[in-house]
Amino acid sequence: GNLVSFGGASVAENAYFVNGFNISNFRNGLDPASVPYELYNDFEIKTGAYSAEFGRSTGGVINTTTRSGSNEYKAGANFYYSPDAGRWNSPDVWYVNDAGVNTPYIYNKRDHADSWQSNVYASGPLWKNRVFFYGLYQLRDSKREDVTSEGTRFSKSYSKDPFWGAKIDIIPFDGHRLEYTGFRDERRSTGESLNYTMATGAVSGTPSISYADRGGTTHIGRYTGTFFEKLTLSAMYGTSTQNRTSSGTDDALPFIYDGRSGSLVYVQGNPSLQVSTASDKRKAMRADAEFPFTLLGSHRLRAGVDREDNLSKDNTKYSGDLYYRYYAIPASRTINGAPVPAGATAAVRTRIYRNGGSFQVKSDAWYAEDNWTTMSNRLVMRLGLRGESFENLDAQDKTFIKVTNQLAPRLGASYDLDGEQKTKLFAKVLTSVSPEGKRLLVVDSAWTEPVLRASRNIVISDEKPVEVVGLTDHLVIDNRVTNTAVVLPLTKVD
Repeated sequence: GNLVSFGGASVAENAYFVNGFNISNFRNGLDPASVPYELYNDFEIKTGAYSAEFGRSTGGVINTTTRSGSNEYKAGANFYYSPDAGRWNSPDVWYVNDAGVNTPYIYNKRDHADSWQSNVYASGPLWKNRVFFYGLYQLRDSKREDVTSEGTRFSKSYSKDPFWGAKIDIIPFDGHRLEYTGFRDERRSTGESLNYTMATGAVSGTPSISYADRGGTTHIGRYTGTFFEKLTLSAMYGTSTQNRTSSGTDDALPFIYDGRSGSLVYVQGNPSLQVSTASDKRKAMRADAEFPFTLLGSHRLRAGVDREDNLSKDNTKYSGDLYYRYYAIPASRTINGAPVPAGATAAVRTRIYRNGGSFQVKSDAWYAEDNWTTMSNRLVMRLGLRGESFENLDAQDKTFIKVTNQLAPRLGASYDLDGEQKTKLFAKVLTSVSPEGKRLLVVDSAWTEPVLRASRNIVISDEKPVEVVGLTDHLVIDNRVTNTAVVLPLTKVD
């Protein structure tokens, strides 16, 4: 993907901040809110022994601020286009399947990708010296085509939802600033899956359409003020809603993969396998203080508290509430020690997955640190301590994990050996609190995965499916070799 890894951590272990507000995906650490480059003013990339101000991350921290207006009116626009003509497709990969047929494993010749985006932005004063604005509107469009499922399916996807962002700065009086930042990155990616004929390159059939709804709206309010010339106080409150829904036109059809050839071939159901109605909501607040003073060098003393309340709602299941995967009968004519009845030509595994409810994670933290520079600016030290607490609540709003007072020292130092800023020694001690509370812990779900155990192995004959062992009064979809599905009752085998 487009995510970066820091210090040996995975791409899911980073934290992303915009104007002090965490925009990370707290379900899995991936796919943070999507913000165009034109909205940003500056970036800080923090790795190693970074400040005790930041936590809930074992990788890196990407800390950003957005652009603001000034007393000068400004406006601009740009356009970026990435045509398919400038791309080079990777080579195809073929293999010989179990039937001895040369089959495409990865087929890239029909790959096509095309995207463009355009940005319009403006800034200036609403009230000179006191109120300023910055606004951005982005149009974007992306398309992609691909041949999948051993050259039997043609897939195309597209997305074209716009983005908007705005920043308002108010200076009620000197030394004090109020800020509002808002943006909307809601988007829908639409995918279509159709029949594909390798010999002729023909695309046919009625498409199975899937939708991935992502993104949402974020609001951030912030205050910064200076008191007694040196003391700086700041406070932030923000909310974010994110859509995580996946749906499609074939959601009512059970999902089927046919693996009798040795690899999985899509037959029917939502091409994404799972369908879900899901959303995330984050509420975050923080307060910080900073005070510089001089004592055996210069000090910058900082302290603060923050709180996050993350709520997820989820109702996820397989397409059609059931997943079938067909297999060829092994030469031994046994599956997990169970004999296969005479005349049976294939086996099928069934899976059921259901997850639903409302799940919540509450996180609290405090920190204190001193940034101390001494010995004529040759020795620089960062001495910090962070404390974190997590509480996870299930769908019944009951606590099932609660961890308090996790202490994480953050110590770092650099020493200039010759005083000429050419050769330095560095040392650091970083303790990262386990991010259990950062991830959404899902409970109250149902998961049945027989994994070809004899009690859940269903054998398909040419006429009707029959059961190997147990599992009476069950229905199985017998698609045989075609793409049609007929629901037939099982016949019990003693």
